[in-house]
Amino acid sequence: MNSVQAICLQISEEASEVSQAADKIMFFGPHEINPKDGISGLAKLVDELNDLEAAIQLLREELGEAAFAQLSLRDPEAIAAKRAKQLAKFQISIDRGLITLTTKEVG
Repeated sequence: MNSVQAICLQISEEASEVSQAADKIMFFGPHEINPKDGISGLAKLVDELNDLEAAIQLLREELGEAAFAQLSLRDPEAIAAKRAKQLAKFQISIDRGLITLTTKEVG
């Protein structure tokens, strides 16, 4: 395994931990404190997102900025387009009664 492969494996691991933290918020809510570590679900999710960001930064450093020059991580237009698709998907689920709104309307 070379260094890029090792970093990509780390990215995969961190992404899995982000997923696990999000799953726990679904079960217990964002503000429930885990009695084992005293951390809320939302704080854990943010911690895992930061860990993922650290791994992404390692990849950028390993490959060099030139490798990313024509790519746009955190591209506002790409993010806005994806967000619109996600909100449309949520709306379908809301319309079918599969998602119940609790705080504010989607879209």
